Amino acid sequence: MGKTPLESLLADKAVMAELESLESVPPTTLRLRATPSAKSLREAARRLGKLSELEAAGEVATARGGFELEAIVVAFGRPTLLVQDNVFATPELKEWRLRLEPFRSTLQRVLPSVGRIELKRLPQDIHIGTGWLVAEDIVVTNRHVAEFFSRGSGRAAVLSKDPFGQPVPAQIDFREEYARRDTSEYTIAEITWIEEFDERFPDLALLRLRRNGQLPPPIEFLTSLPKADETTIAVVGYPAWDYRNDAATMQQLFGDIYGVKRLAPGFVTDAGQGFVFEHDCTTLGGNSGSVVLDAETGKAVGLHFAGEFKVRNLAIRADRIAARLAEFNIQVAVPVTYRRLCDRLSDQRSAFELEAPRNPENYADRVGFVRDFVPGIAAIEPGLANLTDDLAAVGHCGAGGELKYTHFSIWMSRSRRLALCTAVNIDGNSMRRYARSVDRWYLDPRINNDAQVGNELYQRNRLDRGHLVRRLDPVWGEEKVARQAMEDTFHYTNAAPQHERLNQATWNELEDYILDNADAHDLKISVFTGSVFSPRDRTYRNIKLPEEFWKIVVMARQDTDGRLVPHATAYLLSQTDLLGNIEFAFGAYRTWQVPIALIEERTRLDFTALRPYDPLDAGTREGPAPKPQPIDGWCDIVMSRQDGGKIPAGNGLSTLAQLRQLVQTGQRRFSLDYIAEFAEAVPVDLPSRIAAVLPAIVGIEPVFASDPRFVRIRLPGIDPIKLKISPFELVEPLRAALGALSVEPDLPTDFFPVAPLPEDLARESADSLGCWVGNSVAPPADPSWALSNIRITEAWAYSRAQGCPSQGEGIVIAQPDTGITDHPELTDVIDKQLWFDLLDGGEPIDPLEADGLLRNPGHGTETGSVVASRESLVITGAAPAARLVPIRCIESVVRITQSRVARAIEYATEQGCHVITMSLGGLWSYPLAVAVQRAIENNVIVLAAAGNCVGLVVWPARFDRCIAVGGSNIDYGTWKGSCRGEAVDISAPSQHVYRASCKQNDPDPYAIGPTEGTSFGVALTAGVAALWLAHHGRQKLIDSLAPGEKLQDRFIRLLELTAHVPSNWDKEEFGAGIVDALSLLKAGMGSSVLSEVPAGLEVHARKSRGTPLDADQAEAARDLMRELVGDTETIIDESLLQRHGLELIWLAFQKRRPVSRLETLAVPAVSSSLKQALEKSENFSIARSLGLR
Repeated sequence: MGKTPLESLLADKAVMAELESLESVPPTTLRLRATPSAKSLREAARRLGKLSELEAAGEVATARGGFELEAIVVAFGRPTLLVQDNVFATPELKEWRLRLEPFRSTLQRVLPSVGRIELKRLPQDIHIGTGWLVAEDIVVTNRHVAEFFSRGSGRAAVLSKDPFGQPVPAQIDFREEYARRDTSEYTIAEITWIEEFDERFPDLALLRLRRNGQLPPPIEFLTSLPKADETTIAVVGYPAWDYRNDAATMQQLFGDIYGVKRLAPGFVTDAGQGFVFEHDCTTLGGNSGSVVLDAETGKAVGLHFAGEFKVRNLAIRADRIAARLAEFNIQVAVPVTYRRLCDRLSDQRSAFELEAPRNPENYADRVGFVRDFVPGIAAIEPGLANLTDDLAAVGHCGAGGELKYTHFSIWMSRSRRLALCTAVNIDGNSMRRYARSVDRWYLDPRINNDAQVGNELYQRNRLDRGHLVRRLDPVWGEEKVARQAMEDTFHYTNAAPQHERLNQATWNELEDYILDNADAHDLKISVFTGSVFSPRDRTYRNIKLPEEFWKIVVMARQDTDGRLVPHATAYLLSQTDLLGNIEFAFGAYRTWQVPIALIEERTRLDFTALRPYDPLDAGTREGPAPKPQPIDGWCDIVMSRQDGGKIPAGNGLSTLAQLRQLVQTGQRRFSLDYIAEFAEAVPVDLPSRIAAVLPAIVGIEPVFASDPRFVRIRLPGIDPIKLKISPFELVEPLRAALGALSVEPDLPTDFFPVAPLPEDLARESADSLGCWVGNSVAPPADPSWALSNIRITEAWAYSRAQGCPSQGEGIVIAQPDTGITDHPELTDVIDKQLWFDLLDGGEPIDPLEADGLLRNPGHGTETGSVVASRESLVITGAAPAARLVPIRCIESVVRITQSRVARAIEYATEQGCHVITMSLGGLWSYPLAVAVQRAIENNVIVLAAAGNCVGLVVWPARFDRCIAVGGSNIDYGTWKGSCRGEAVDISAPSQHVYRASCKQNDPDPYAIGPTEGTSFGVALTAGVAALWLAHHGRQKLIDSLAPGEKLQDRFIRLLELTAHVPSNWDKEEFGAGIVDALSLLKAGMGSSVLSEVPAGLEVHARKSRGTPLDADQAEAARDLMRELVGDTETIIDESLLQRHGLELIWLAFQKRRPVSRLETLAVPAVSSSLKQALEKSENFSIARSLGLR
């Protein structure tokens, strides 16, 4: 490590001499709170000079009693000069004027080519870093900057999608100057390259811009680094506020002006090793991606990528960037001599990739694949007897068509010119990890060129040269041997044409995870890999492209009695859809575990000797023939024939360590998500902060389109519902690492069950499923009984008689749910201009995927029909003239993620919907509260189901200003399964309500029938809200509101006031009564205070209770715990609620979630810190109520 910036400044004799002899403080552009006197500035410089021999900056600070004077000295000695109109400010010190003024015009020509990288968000763009032009439309920045709007790495990196399925709106603004309003914004159109997340590779990304105007000129490269402490350099970028640094110090250095273009001069302090050098220019977080310029020439010498404030700043050398650019045939602005080199590389790219032809004798020392490598397993090799006619002849050093390399062998197909099979030995005890340099691929001289595919197949397209033997698999043993093995993998014989978008994460890491998690004996495994050759494969450039790839992993595990137990597992990966073939093959992009016999069938290879070790082999396994297993996570790999045992995880580890392991070994079907809230915009180095806690992330995405404070952090491979470790273990480590105001798990709750199918009820008693009436009570014969029950049909007639719009005419009702189908009952109901799928983008079509007893495919179709089905068929909705806007935000109504619902509410509000009906519910969530509050403030009526079977009212219904709808039955009694409590506002029919039904493979597309659940009570009530708005006119109602009053307030008061109250009705549990649509309309528009009650109406309204929308997790938990404990006088530990409120809520519902005879109610996992807190005597009642005592 070189000198620190302070040490470098103290070594700058000219600057220090000027500071120590100042007679007056020079004029400055810094907005200092208190300008220092010349005397104090001189004294600070002298004191720092005397202390320059101290080794650590901390000792210097201690010796002089504070950082403030040091900051002032650095502010003048290493200034950060504001840029306005592409002119940088004049330095305060004469010495810096002498150093910079001769080169002002040179430097200022470069300034327009540096821009601020932003996420386009309202009300203002989010600054995430800096970038600069290196070619006509190519910008270079840091990988950790690009990760905010991209996913993947290498050439496969792509722009991330927002919740609407559109590319994240990332851009670069080449202006963004202090006190200047003009902009020069260009959209980032695609990702050209992102380096892997690995310290061995530079923190580098290349972005292509959309040319929507004349771009500034690219910056030329200077490929020789200036000498340390001699030649002036300058960093140009956009320093941003950084909470990690002392606020007073930053104020002195930056004058509280952040996020605008600055030029910061300094020196190289250490040429470093490899591609990194150090400098002493003053920078902050937003400088990530800044250009480092040679002041004399104005050419780029590096890319700033990291810095520890006042300790060191790091940059990537320009020659490393130029080398990467040369691989893409990008015309780089470099000195003539270097440009000639790049041109030569471009013109001779094939030669560059193939290098000079190799001599067959060079391979004489290659041993190839060792057959008896795995302990306890006899010699194994692929049986090629069926394919001898197709084996490519090996002219030198080969046997039987075998091409021997270092630690692996390859057998080539003469007809397909690709590998029939590869076989590699992997020794996990002596693995070596080498960085990947510029790829150089070779033809193998031991076989004819026409028997192998060269670079002609891979040029100018989206095909990657996919390694069959992974680059690092054979890289073990002595260094010389290991490096030779890695180089050997770059033969075209080892390449398979794979689409760049092929998701190979699971496929490429199978060996690692089996080694890491399966207890392989001596950590030795052998792996066979190849392509599946089919006559159906499509032809491209005279080569048939394989659509599937296979792999067999062979290992031995030590049994409990010490015996070595052989194992062989087989896998398939498909790229069928990517190659344009619409025929089904094993799920595209996914890895499947399959029987070895299937590999033999598809390849004609013989692995008979391995079948006895295959846990999926039908001939050696009791019971039905095994089926292929999709590998969504590493625990899905079947390792045991007897019991289907899977790879274990976490034995003997701490809960946090187990979570880390799960993330490391995960895949992307499921994810454990967290919502982080920040005071302002998200910090630019968020990915690196997360990496300090967890080894990997799937992505970072905004929760809301218009509020940058909330982000969702997605961690791969964990199904939170099946997680046996508390997801709350990560809350505090993440919050501390991120510097966030709060972090909460975004858990997909499964405690909003829905009515099971009749065949399920036949297997299970209603009581065992918690609450369902089923056929124990005969459903009414009239499909429209619920409309008559709450006088909806009479309300329609009343509106017509009054000459008012009827049946909800002109009202738009948003429905966040599972999406809808093309059921005939929904004909002409849907507003297809506004409908949307927040999960996958496009049209919100319900895929009707069922999984388990309590899943409910088609739920959105069912509830949507109750809201607004037309009168033409059997089902008629409560508001048949309204328009329905389905918003698909969940996959199942019993698997609800709160942040997705929050985003759906925001979308509905933004699109101008008038009513939002939510037949769903789950945990408290602050983003959910924010979304509901915004909707209400925009005069949207928001309703939600109270919930089913768990007793306690769920959120969002539990929010005090959200209308919570409980359940009633045909006899004006309460529905057995309804959640209940003080939070319920009103009830509506929820037992045997008729609805449209749509299930997967249902032979009757017109299916209808009765069902039960508060989902349908709220759907009916939402329709009644539409009748009210249409009858009186929504705008007239809004105009009548008092200051501070909202439509939600007016509607709920009238709804409660006009409710039908049966005898013995329990208002404390089921709200003010049952909805009465006719009485509601007859009550008029109401008033802000309801000082006069309409004649003939009895006052039934009561004060609504529940969780305030502005509550934190402590208040939300207090609301629930008092109800759960059943003692309003119970004193609840405030610190317990503040720290563990959401986890207490989670545990309360987990305890109450219904289970059938088919499952057992497991004790939910509790975080270690909460477990310790609940052991205190004062928390005994809470622990007992949660079933933990």
